[in-house]
Amino acid sequence: MSAYRVNDKKNRERTMNTVSYLLRALRRTPALGTLLVAGTLMLPSGCGDVLDVQPPDLIPAEGLAAPENAELLLNGAIGDFECAFGAYVALTGVMAHEMIDATQTAARWPYDRRNVIPNDALYGTSDCTGMGIYTPLSTARWSADYILENLQGWTDAEVPNRQELIATAAAFSGYAHLLLAEAFCTVAIDLSGELSSSTVTEMAIARFDTAFTRANERIILDRRLGRTSNLDSVE
Repeated sequence: MSAYRVNDKKNRERTMNTVSYLLRALRRTPALGTLLVAGTLMLPSGCGDVLDVQPPDLIPAEGLAAPENAELLLNGAIGDFECAFGAYVALTGVMAHEMIDATQTAARWPYDRRNVIPNDALYGTSDCTGMGIYTPLSTARWSADYILENLQGWTDAEVPNRQELIATAAAFSGYAHLLLAEAFCTVAIDLSGELSSSTVTEMAIARFDTAFTRANERIILDRRLGRTSNLDSVE
């Protein structure tokens, strides 16, 4: 705590010094104050609504779900799952006593002690970097299902390697469903009511079946194409 207090004191002193310098400059140069006031008054008329700014780190969803973005969307879904899986391994490892929490973050201690109560919401509401698992896994599940649904609606002519991408998306969706079923007694999927872990497990199996089917179709297609190429070369 002493280090934080020292830093806060230094920050306050630095801020006061800056304010004092500006006040002295305004007293020595009255024209500067007039210029600042004039610039402030002209700002709304010259720049419009200064609050009407699009965040540069957000991509509009409209138009993003297009065949040419299929691989990009799938990579995003994989990234969501990887982050969620890391948090899942860490938190469930602590609860299973396979890992030990040696940090000073008191919010994580109930998981190490295995005496979690409803008020300990870290596992449910935090993101994957904050040791949450329900929200990150739900995000990964939705991302994978979203690109899977789009891929199934597009054609092979629109998306190169579509069968392989479908298999990959279905597999990651299946894993997300399975981890949710393993970690929670009940789960909500796409604003549904509470679903039992066995129901969510069946949903995971359906995704895995899709992955296996599409992967096999891709393998068979590759073999046929390879056989055709070999026959052409022989002729």
